Amino acid sequence: MNDLRAALQRYFGFSAFRPGQEAVISGLLSGKNVLAVLPTGQGKSLTYQLPTLMTGQLTIVVSPLLALMNDQVQHLQEMGVKRAVALNSMLERQEQLAILNHLDRWQFIFVAPETLSRPDVLTAFAHFPIGLFVVDEAHCISEWGPDFRPAFLQLGTIIQRLQPRRILALTATAAPRVQDDIKQRLGLSPATTLAIVHSVNRPNIWLDICPINDEQEKLTVLRRLLRIIPGSVIVYFNRKKRAREVAAALAADDIAVGLYHGDLDPLSRRSLQNQFLHGRIRVICATVAFGMGIDKNDVRAVIHFAPPSSLAGYLQAIGRAGRDNLPAAAISLVGPGDIPQMLADAERGFPSAGLIQTFFADPSQFQHDESAEIVLLRRYQHFASAATVQTLLQNTQATRQAAAQQMARFFTAPATVCRRQLIVNAFDPHPMTVRHDAHCCAVTQPPQLFGQLSKFPWPALSPSSAALTPSVLSVAVRLKKLFPALPQS
Repeated sequence: MNDLRAALQRYFGFSAFRPGQEAVISGLLSGKNVLAVLPTGQGKSLTYQLPTLMTGQLTIVVSPLLALMNDQVQHLQEMGVKRAVALNSMLERQEQLAILNHLDRWQFIFVAPETLSRPDVLTAFAHFPIGLFVVDEAHCISEWGPDFRPAFLQLGTIIQRLQPRRILALTATAAPRVQDDIKQRLGLSPATTLAIVHSVNRPNIWLDICPINDEQEKLTVLRRLLRIIPGSVIVYFNRKKRAREVAAALAADDIAVGLYHGDLDPLSRRSLQNQFLHGRIRVICATVAFGMGIDKNDVRAVIHFAPPSSLAGYLQAIGRAGRDNLPAAAISLVGPGDIPQMLADAERGFPSAGLIQTFFADPSQFQHDESAEIVLLRRYQHFASAATVQTLLQNTQATRQAAAQQMARFFTAPATVCRRQLIVNAFDPHPMTVRHDAHCCAVTQPPQLFGQLSKFPWPALSPSSAALTPSVLSVAVRLKKLFPALPQS
């Protein structure tokens, strides 16, 4: 163990591991496969980065998000680890071939499951020894999870072909049923697999649900909250258009605010992340695309301007607050139309049986169709039959609807029901009884919420957060700098 801590200090400059990290790394170095369920904010990436740096062997990291891949590569390169690359569609064909033809040059290769399943990619990897095969966001492999990605279903077969020395499945939000599905799909046998499952409970984060009368009041309440809450804040939206509108309103109040969504180009995205990390932006108005791979310890609050589509998504988002283990808040502003809208969204975007049959008979006729249904069907093109796809999509739709209904129950349960207990019951295999007190959770009207937060034990601001000062730029100039011409939605 002392060797591990010495390596941690050498490569990362840390003197101690976060909960779960040391057990995962020890398991991998002892030759075990590992399923690790660690809360958001516990540094899951380090669990594969450190053993890779210690062994010098090639690690393949399968990731569902292009932005997350690029962020991880950038982070490693900033640490001085230059032998890291993302093999994805952003690279030209010749660049991809250069990577595949010289695998010995790399320690970390990040790849999407769709890219990994290409014959040329598989052939290249099959002829090179792989020390560690990492499945990040492993819950995407489960049909019983709301974030199911069909390409993940091929990973079990791919693992059999590549024969990596060790396998690591990482997730922050996997209910027991999903954990079992991950192990079965990846071929992780009990005899060779170590399961390290930590509670999803983050007791330093106070949970609050605040009922709101309408959208105008919601913006008014948000403005007041940002005057009370010190330090960095992330505000989540489910619509890019609404995020843009609110960000513009906050910028007009001379708040140092940034706008983040999945359509940003990589340079803009990285610039915005760096400004937030280093305290030049205090508030981020974001869609759910923001936060994956961002390790900012001193976010004091996460505010949901609209409800997320699942309890797993809620957990992922609020887990970006209080990573320094100091007091933080997770506040949900819930209007009268928010829950019906969230439930309706869970019903949309799924193709009919007739459309599935038509698409599989001749996909070429839909090559210019970017509707949600066709975009979804393209993910399933590698499956042999329309009947198989129809069954998978029916399961996925039912799962997403069930997840939305669970989220609705979380928000609409009586005020006497402990929200933290609901979370623990849903995700922990052996749920503990939560100590429900004033520091746990609440349902409050705006005046009560303001009063609670005024008495909240906020920690002292970090130097980067304390350095934030109002901009001297005119509102017009700030708006132009913060929100250049972007596609409307």
